[in-house]
Amino acid sequence: MINSEVIKDYPELKQVLETREKVRARDLENLSPQVKAIVDQMLPKIIKQAETEWAAEKDFHDFGETGVTCSLCNTPNRYIHYITNRLNGTSLNVGSDCVTHFDFDFGLPQGITIEQYQRMQHQTRKELLNLQELNKRFPGADRLVNQWRDEYEAHPLFLTRSLRDRFQACCKRADSVVNRIKKGKLKGEDGYTELERVIAEYDQLRQDINDFIRKSRERKQAVTMKVYRWLVENNSTGANYLNNKGIPKIDENIYWQIQERDFVLSTLDDLNRALVGTPLEIAGTDFDRLSFRLDYRRKEVKLLLQCPMRLVMRICAPYVFRRTQIGPNDTDSILSRCLPANEKSFDGLIYLLSKAFLAKGIKFGYADYAAGDLIVLDSSRSQFVVFNAKEFFLKYQGLVLKSVPPNLDTCVAEVLGTKKGRYPMSEYKDYLQRHYHISLKSL
Repeated sequence: MINSEVIKDYPELKQVLETREKVRARDLENLSPQVKAIVDQMLPKIIKQAETEWAAEKDFHDFGETGVTCSLCNTPNRYIHYITNRLNGTSLNVGSDCVTHFDFDFGLPQGITIEQYQRMQHQTRKELLNLQELNKRFPGADRLVNQWRDEYEAHPLFLTRSLRDRFQACCKRADSVVNRIKKGKLKGEDGYTELERVIAEYDQLRQDINDFIRKSRERKQAVTMKVYRWLVENNSTGANYLNNKGIPKIDENIYWQIQERDFVLSTLDDLNRALVGTPLEIAGTDFDRLSFRLDYRRKEVKLLLQCPMRLVMRICAPYVFRRTQIGPNDTDSILSRCLPANEKSFDGLIYLLSKAFLAKGIKFGYADYAAGDLIVLDSSRSQFVVFNAKEFFLKYQGLVLKSVPPNLDTCVAEVLGTKKGRYPMSEYKDYLQRHYHISLKSL
């Protein structure tokens, strides 16, 4: 940089570089305010511009064991590249390590004459000087829009379409004004006044956004940015649905699509509130399988269904949003709609066959899902039977979606005639305690 033409536009910085071998972070406090401002706001751009002035030879030179001192790091290097400043002709030795830190061109860009290149460099240097003057009035003006976008992305809620449109308009105007000032198309106070207007508009917008967030934060239907990003990342139609809404809110149309972790966890209370008083409860969430565990408990039937989140939330959405309680008569309807997803599972079989067996006065007592065993109580015969649910399931899986299998009597006979185990009812309590560590009270 110190041998580049662009440094001549910043004499204060050049003096510091010429009088100090190194400038460390701790040295910045001792610099003049003018130099500190250049370092804070302009230094990366000056370095980048300086780099564009230089071109490297394609081939390196081997100087053997003695080597030649690198002009940049001041250490001997065996392999040296020569780089030349295309504007002032200065030549430097650059070692094979140092050269990898720069993206040097070889000669002039293709199709560009030296005169054209000089004019381009002159224009870029003028733009940097204009930006430096702008930064004196508005520090960090060239980073203004990026700062606004960072603020926007940090908002906890997805904003209304009106606020989003105003934000995009502010960013577009600010970018335009800063670029016109840099290129010299807006000069002096005219440019500064226009930029002040845009900043004032954004300040008002920021206040309006904060008011919207404050009023909406506690609403259950408010759309968080986490939810919106999840919808976008998962290519959900819900993202377009929210974008087209003047005031975005989570309703029955997209509620069931959302499987973003925080949203699902906050939804569990709503779903279970709607299920109070029914035999059905959401017992847990499995994010690896994107499913809920539905716990169904009646005196005679107990089962655990693993159901897709989307399915359960879609079924329960009307109750949640209308804040109506799910009645006992609704439970079977909910379960029957969840069961198609479980038609190849033990849970679906157990639930559906339990309804059929109850019609015959036979009750399902307790299922040990880990072992795949199912206990059936036959009070009419004063006995209980333990059978292998997996074997039974494989034989009768075609009947799973029928609440009353057509060959029910055959099913009952096969269950009660199983060789797995038949016991007198008097041993029921001891059997559960011995094999499953279950007390009768827990049922």
